[in-house]
Order: sequence, then structure tokens, then C-alpha cells
Amino acid sequence: MKLRSLVALVVALVAVFILCAGGLGGFLGGGSANAGCIPMAAPPAAPPSASPPTSPFAPPTVWPAIGDWDSDQVGNAAAIVTTGARLGVPGRGWVIAVATAMQESTLRNLAGGDRDSVGLFQQRPSQGWGTPTQLQDPAYASEKFYRELITIGGWQTKPLTEVAQAVQISAYPDAYAKWEGPATRLVTAIADAAGLHTDGLGSCGAIGPWTQPVLAPVGSGFRTSDRLGHDGVDLSAPRGTIIRAASTGTVRTVRCDAAYASAGAPWGCDRDGHPTFTRGCGWYVDIDHAGGLLTRYCHMDKPPMVAVGQQVAVGQPIGVVGSTGHSSGPHLHFEVHQNGDASANSAIDPVPFMTAQNAPLGKPPCRFSMNLALSHRSVTRRVTLRHVSETCSAWRGMLMFSSVDPAVMSIDVEDRLSSVEVWYRPAAGEDLVTAALGRVSLTELMAARPVREFRWYKGRTFYSGWYWSATTGGHVAYESRLELARILLADFDPDVCGIVAQPFQVRGRVGDRDRRHVPDLLLGHRDGRVTVVDVKPAHRVADPVVREVFAWTAELVGLRGWTFEVWSEIDPVRLANIRFLAGYRRPFTVDGGLCAPVLDMVDGQVTVGGVERLARSIAAPERIRPVLLHLLWSGQLGGDLSVPLGAGSLVWRTEQP
Repeated sequence: MKLRSLVALVVALVAVFILCAGGLGGFLGGGSANAGCIPMAAPPAAPPSASPPTSPFAPPTVWPAIGDWDSDQVGNAAAIVTTGARLGVPGRGWVIAVATAMQESTLRNLAGGDRDSVGLFQQRPSQGWGTPTQLQDPAYASEKFYRELITIGGWQTKPLTEVAQAVQISAYPDAYAKWEGPATRLVTAIADAAGLHTDGLGSCGAIGPWTQPVLAPVGSGFRTSDRLGHDGVDLSAPRGTIIRAASTGTVRTVRCDAAYASAGAPWGCDRDGHPTFTRGCGWYVDIDHAGGLLTRYCHMDKPPMVAVGQQVAVGQPIGVVGSTGHSSGPHLHFEVHQNGDASANSAIDPVPFMTAQNAPLGKPPCRFSMNLALSHRSVTRRVTLRHVSETCSAWRGMLMFSSVDPAVMSIDVEDRLSSVEVWYRPAAGEDLVTAALGRVSLTELMAARPVREFRWYKGRTFYSGWYWSATTGGHVAYESRLELARILLADFDPDVCGIVAQPFQVRGRVGDRDRRHVPDLLLGHRDGRVTVVDVKPAHRVADPVVREVFAWTAELVGLRGWTFEVWSEIDPVRLANIRFLAGYRRPFTVDGGLCAPVLDMVDGQVTVGGVERLARSIAAPERIRPVLLHLLWSGQLGGDLSVPLGAGSLVWRTEQP
């Protein structure tokens, strides 16, 4: 057989195999850690083709109706979301795109509309968007929208309606705002079903009825003895921090009320306020919630992202932290009112109220220290972390640096945040970009690619490579075996929802010299916390020069409200177990149809061998054991990982996160 014929045959066989495996994504095991035990609603949309097929465009599988949106509409929204995920566009972009399609076409793939407008976004061939056939391909149309979106400077912090209008150039520029809440809810539901990381939609994971408007410590409290008229609490967050709606509701007020304290004349909100010379909230938003509750968000840095009458979802961005109005520095003044009354008469203390809503305000935990070598027997995978409350401690294998307490933060904090640069490589684009530490977008950092290229040379003494993460559904780079170990722990940790390697380089002045440092990892947590990690062997951590660099980095990331962690080692038995379980993290390694029956057979604490014997009626042991190991990895089963895993290891069912 000639070489050309042989190559053609091999390509054909591979193509058939991939199609039978459910596409390349299914073959490679993309998706969430639990994807093997839950049905995937739809695979990611394929890239748009230069010559689209002539068959009618439709979602890859049938989606269920969600809320007021029927199956076809949800399928079209899913195509928009999965295209954004494929392109590396942050979750905020998915919401903007879906909201735009809601306004333009009610998520219908229209063959024709106003003038020559076509498809979900009603894009016009005459304006260079593409041919009518191309624009009726949801993946193609979505990609064209995203390509235009990411060219808009600061699009992630601008109001949705402003960004959508910049892309669409609509005759009704304010019409998009009303769709932000519905789009946020629909995108979150689709992303949860598809196992996608919704990095820009509030916390990383599922969000409850209430959430913290910002993750920041409480400064001035509610009606304290020295401030009896202080009808809320101050949350000490840096300028530019995204403020989120504490719960679902309707925007009642969007206003700037900054005024001179003496004469009452307008001060304006185009500049910072003053603790003595000005009064008022500055830029602020009031939101009405169910049960007659109202929340107020004051001192925003720029006009809010929402409009009066707009429906907002819990966790939806509504503005950014600033210092307008009666303010001594950047922070969020947050109030809660009862009985639909926005006056001081109805104000209640937000701290106990938010605690009762399971969304407590206040100082974020000093951090979580891995309960690995110190724990004798973890009950479930959900308690592989131990809370270190007010003081950070040096545990075996982890040295924690506390975030800076706002009580000792001096007036030069804002100067520090502005003077320190963060260099990173965004998901879209090859060139490095820079931003001040206080203003860099966390959403973009969580989607960034490694800021530096890996060094490859003969005779190197370190081992580097790429690890496929079940948490992110993509590959994470590592430069050493020790880094790989820390990535494995993060991937196994149910509270981690984002892992970025070599995420950025921080640059600043120390005395008369420049200092630069690239941390090893950036971790996003499901409750919105952020951890910057450096991985170093214990003997190197003891080096005074290394400790000086780490202390400098810890101070800087602490000013941003993040935590810095130095990680050195782990109990070797536990690491060996997690490394072994990681071999079963991909859903395609198991028979997904066996997951539910196997779980049903686990009653109390049973051994691995015992489950295999019970399951002989449904499958051979060699098919059951991979299922058990996958369930252990995904957290649906718990086990004692401080001793080697084997047929005699006890497992038990756990509550899912």
C-alpha cells in the first residue's frame, strides 16, 4: 500500500473513532470531575467552518427548557456559552453575549429580521459580519460577537448595555440592560450543566439566595458609639473591586448625591469625596428584594452598571468600589433595610443579617491550611481543609502569610496598589499586558496563560510538563514535580474552581531598586477567595533572600485582599493516593452507567472489596473498581487517604459540595 493511501486510511479510522467517542472533547475526557456520573447536556460547540454545512443549524443535543426559555432557546444560549468557553472568553462575556441575543432575537436563530439582519445576534452581511449562511451558524455568529467584544477596552467592568451597544451599534442602545439578570441566571444554569468554569459570575461555584457584595473585612460597624448615624457597615475593599448584588431583586435607585457638607451644593461624583468637606453616598444603588428588604451600595467609583427598574440576579456585578461622597478612602458602604423603607428608620445591622443568610460579612478567613499530614482520619473529602481562624500558622508543608489587617493599613495603600504593576498574558492574544495591582481584572487573570515560556534544555535538573485538570477542563503547566504535587492537591480539592500556572509577574520598587517575581499558581475558590501560591522545597524557603521575596509578595497580594501561600511538602502516602486516584479523574475511564448503581450499594462504611463483591451481579470487578476510584476522586465517596488504598480500604458516601 502506498504511503499516501496508508495515511488516508489512518486519518479515516481516527475520525471514525473520535466520532464514536462523542467528539474529540469526549475522547480526551473534557468537562467536570463528575462528568462521568452525570449526563452531559451538550458538548462544546464546534468552531465555525469557512464553508458551513447546508443542513439546518441546531443545538448539538436537545436541551431542557430552563425558566421562561424553551429547549431551542436554551440550546442556542448553550452554543453561545460553549463558544465563549472554547475561545477562552471570561464568564462575564458569556452573559453579555447571551443578553445581547435575548434582546436581538429572543434567542431564536432567525433567518431574517430588520433589513438584512440574520441569526441570534441579528448581524448584517452588508456590514461585514459574514454571509447569511454563516450568520445562522450559532457558533460562527457567537465567535464574531466575541472577537469584537474583546477589542473594547475595559469591557469586563463597563455596564453590559454600554458594551453590547459598542458591539452591535443598535438603534436602541439602552434596551440590553433589562436582560442582564435573566442572562446571568441562564448562563449559570448552562455552565453548571456543562461543567464549565463560570469565573466571572460571582463566586466560582453555585451561588445561594444571598452572597457577599464584596469579599472584604468589615471596617466601621453599624451605629457604633462614635458613629451613631452610621446606618450600615464599611467593607474595606480596594478601588476597582467588583460590587455584586447581594440577592436577586429590582434596582430602585441609581444616583449620585455627593454634596458640599457646608453649603449643600453638588460636589459631583467625577472625583473622590472627603470625610469632612462632603456628604452623601456618592454613586450608589438601592435594590429591592423579596419580603420588603432593600440593600444599598455606596461610594462607587464610577456610574453603576445597572439602571432603575432593572432585574438583577444574586451575584450580578452592579458597580465597582470607589471613594465618592462622604468617604475617606476606597470602600463599600453596605446597608440593609426592612419594610421597603429606604430611610434610616428601617436600617438594620447587616452583619448578623447576612450571617443568618449564610453569606457572612467580615474578614475573610486567614486562609485554609491543608489538613494532610496532621489529620489522622478525614471523615470525607469535604473536610480535607482545616480552617485557620484569626492567626496564620506554619503547618507541615505549608507556610501561610496573612492578608494585611485593614486596621493597620495606612493611607498609602492606594498608592502602593497603583504603583505596583502586574504583567500577564491574556487568554486572547500573544502579547503581555500590564495593569496596576489595584485595578487588574481577576477574571482575566483566572483565564490567563503562563506569563513566561518554559525553559527546555539538555541536562536540566527539573521535570516540567502539562497536567490535564478535571477542575478547569484544560491543561495546567508545571515546572517541577513539587509543583505538580500542589496542582494535584488543588485539582482534588472541591473548594478550588480555578487553577492558573505562572499567572502573572508582579513588578515594583523596593528602595532604590526594581523587584520582579512570578508566583507559581493562582487558585480561585468557590466562595470567591483567591490564593497566590509559590512552591519551594523547605530548604530553599529557609534562604533569607527567598523569604524576603516571599514577604514582599505576600504584602502586595494581601493589599489586594488575596492570600499568599508557600507550599513545600505533603505526607507521601496521601500524595501517592491522590496521584493514583488522579488516573481516574477523566470520565471516559469509567462506565458512567455503573456510577449510580455502585453508589446505591455503599451503605455506611464498606470496603472496596466488599463493594466489588456486591456488584458482581451487575458487572465484573475489573469494571467496578475504576468506578469506585472515580467516585473517590470526584468526592462522591469518601475514604481514609492517610493509609495506602487497597481492597480492604473503607469507603462511604458523602454529601456533595
